[in-house]
Amino acid sequence: MTSKQDRNRTIIIITSGFEEESTVICLKQFRLAGLDIKLVGLTARPVVGAHGLVVRPDFSLEELEGQRQPGLMIIPGHEKSAEKLLADPRFHRLFQATVKNDGHIGIMRTAETVFGQAGLAEILSTPQCLRQGKMDARTFCQGLADAMYLC
Repeated sequence: MTSKQDRNRTIIIITSGFEEESTVICLKQFRLAGLDIKLVGLTARPVVGAHGLVVRPDFSLEELEGQRQPGLMIIPGHEKSAEKLLADPRFHRLFQATVKNDGHIGIMRTAETVFGQAGLAEILSTPQCLRQGKMDARTFCQGLADAMYLC
């Protein structure tokens, strides 16, 4: 059985070239709501965003393996970042485990495009995939935080 703490655990997966604005907006919205949110990188090294912002992830994908699965995994925008995620088998394992354990995937608009082009359109159409669509990043992230707060 999944505890409320497990369901409320949120991660944002970042790679070099990630979209900084949507990532920072999501971090802010979740932290203001008092929710558990962590940045996860492909490695533990600092990650440089699309416009030069450098952040240090809380965990690497490797460190995250073996820990409880998140209730929500957020994939920030930017095509190159999404392509790097899709090229990493650890990301696919985490993605599948999150969905299998009734978790959700929050996907930003530009990452959504790359996932669709990679032949993952069926995943984007599942109820567990929460898509930004035409919403602005602030509205989308606030909606994700509100939904997690209510879990």
